[in-house]
Amino acid sequence: MRGMGSVRTACPPPGLACCTKPLSPVGWAAFRALSHCTQMPLRQTTVADRSSLPAPLGALADALPAASAGLIDALFGPDAPKHVFMLVDASLRSDITGFFDLDSIGQPAACLFDGAATESAQETAPWLVDLTIPAPDNPGALSFHRKFFQQHWPVGTSLLIQTDAGFDAIRRHLRRFTRLPVQDDGKLRFFRFWDPRVLRPFLDAIQDDAPRLRRMMLTDDGTPIHYVIRHEDADLRLSPVTEELAGEPVTPMRLNYADFDPIGLPPEKWSSLK
Repeated sequence: MRGMGSVRTACPPPGLACCTKPLSPVGWAAFRALSHCTQMPLRQTTVADRSSLPAPLGALADALPAASAGLIDALFGPDAPKHVFMLVDASLRSDITGFFDLDSIGQPAACLFDGAATESAQETAPWLVDLTIPAPDNPGALSFHRKFFQQHWPVGTSLLIQTDAGFDAIRRHLRRFTRLPVQDDGKLRFFRFWDPRVLRPFLDAIQDDAPRLRRMMLTDDGTPIHYVIRHEDADLRLSPVTEELAGEPVTPMRLNYADFDPIGLPPEKWSSLK
């Protein structure tokens, strides 16, 4: 498995660097083309902890004692995107709380499903919750945030999204992926991308497929979307290398059977993982 915290590069085979014979002009052109290491469009990094936070974030550290200083800085620091959203399966959250509460949490929240499905399936549906803190230097009580980082974040039942796009724009963007066609058999299937156990290996599997990665990591107008997940006792940030993806056309999203080989998930289980 590739290590987190580094960007893969596509480099020439080692043998090219060991050639001892003079190369012709054509040979040198080929060598230069092969020797150009290109940056892969998905960056996976581990959020590094830190011993302290800059003064403006000190109040956040007091309000969110269960969140590491590194995570607080990555999510709410001066260099972070404007917004932080939580994406969660309501049933996984209920496994921790003991009941469904996403319709009464005191934070801006909306189900990704619309219409009748919102009522009939809201307790098992994906939800988007706004965790943006407008004034990190004067955050207030943050009771929902505090419980989230204490009880939910450590067990990896949800993921976080960082972006400059607003709540409604991100909800519209994500809604497109809840049900997708499978290229292998033409069927429409629910796609459980809101589960970190599905999203991380899926993004890893498609990172060489720039058009599909662009759909997951950029809005239509090119605003980057960063995903932060808890994985094996580490906070991981999956970010687009925007300059590598921005030029890709916006194409319809699709799934392939092979996308889910890394987690051994058969097609009939793509919409149900407990």
